[in-house]
Amino acid sequence: LVTTVEVRAQPSVEVRTPEGVPLRFHLATVGDRAAAFLVDGAILFVLAIGFGLVIELTTMLSSGAVNALIQLVVFLVFAFYFPAFEILWRGRTPGKRLVGIQVIDANGRTLTGEAIFARNLTRKVEVVFPLILMANPRLLWPDAPGWAVLLSFGWLLVLLFLPLFNQRRQRAGDFLASTIVIRRPKIQLLRDLTLGPAESESRRHHYRFEPAELDLYGIFELQTLEQVLRTREVKPKTLRDIAEKICRKMRRQESRLQPRRFLDDFYAQLRRHLEQKLLFGERQERKKEGRLER
Repeated sequence: LVTTVEVRAQPSVEVRTPEGVPLRFHLATVGDRAAAFLVDGAILFVLAIGFGLVIELTTMLSSGAVNALIQLVVFLVFAFYFPAFEILWRGRTPGKRLVGIQVIDANGRTLTGEAIFARNLTRKVEVVFPLILMANPRLLWPDAPGWAVLLSFGWLLVLLFLPLFNQRRQRAGDFLASTIVIRRPKIQLLRDLTLGPAESESRRHHYRFEPAELDLYGIFELQTLEQVLRTREVKPKTLRDIAEKICRKMRRQESRLQPRRFLDDFYAQLRRHLEQKLLFGERQERKKEGRLER
């Protein structure tokens, strides 16, 4: 069994996968997102200063060229920091990882690079440009009248408080990319879901999985599978689709696949496999990319 430990009640959201499986997540609070943004902002500031100093001390260019190069590097760092980390770390930046939140697709699909870039491109319009216009209007609008600064301030306030006025706490970029930000639950492995009161850990399995096959998956996938197996209205076709997807990843051929039994056996053996790894101090939260090499 996988359970979540929550210190306090939080608004949650139900996400249905394309197969129709309902998954429930706790939404990240505005405070969570603000804290993550502040951490990432501090890291960006340090990176910008660091790169600027390195360029200043190691190049032999003229002062004008050095300034132009520093501006280019700082722009690239600010432009690609968020999307790069969210692609590499599956919806997380260092700030989000520290706070314990993550970006996911609002429709239960795999989070794509296109969605990540879309939600981050709007950040410039939401925050960066209004802040620049308020701090130094001449950079963007040389002859900016006073009302333009007030308009920028109003625009900034509306977009900053937008997550407070919708159920899924989405900012403008989330609406555009169809994403939501959730809290990553603290996952604990407990008693096996597939064992009844009269059954023991030594139950016989119809399907056996090798350690190399089980190594492909982590605690997050175990939690997701548990939700599927506990869902009463789950369709047989959904179970078959999931079982076949697991078989493809493992490069495993099953001529007479029994989806429910396959998933029950896979769940039980994966749970015990992950528990054994935890005993040795190894925690695998997510599945590995690619397929099993045979």
